[in-house]
Amino acid sequence: MIIKLSVCNDDKNIINKTLIDVVEINIKLRSDFDILNPKLIVKGDYEDYNYIQIDDLNRNYFIDSFDKISSDLIRLNCSSDLLETYKDDILNSDSTYSKMLASGDYGDITLNKTGVTLIDEYESDVVFEYGDNTIFSVMRGD
Repeated sequence: MIIKLSVCNDDKNIINKTLIDVVEINIKLRSDFDILNPKLIVKGDYEDYNYIQIDDLNRNYFIDSFDKISSDLIRLNCSSDLLETYKDDILNSDSTYSKMLASGDYGDITLNKTGVTLIDEYESDVVFEYGDNTIFSVMRGD
């Protein structure tokens, strides 16, 4: 089976990565091949490469680390690049994808929209005194 090793300088979380210095090598997959996180043993010096494409499996992988087995064999420890592997499905889907915010995330966030309904802000002459246990929620259904 032919695999393509390459160098990818793009971030892991983008689609349509730019791959350079592509080298094709022929390997034999073992029967215990892990399709999600493969460990491939190859002959040669490929420690400058960080990406693998296996066209026969329609899969793409990041090379996470290398283990030197002998003077001419190395083990490539890989993990799936799900964005590239499923990019056609993702790009052709009729969905909106969003990232959940986590502690430490930053950026400009506008909280004036939920789903497809705009939230209106109304001025009031009532002032609420917020405390540690105040929960204020207003909902309206159509």
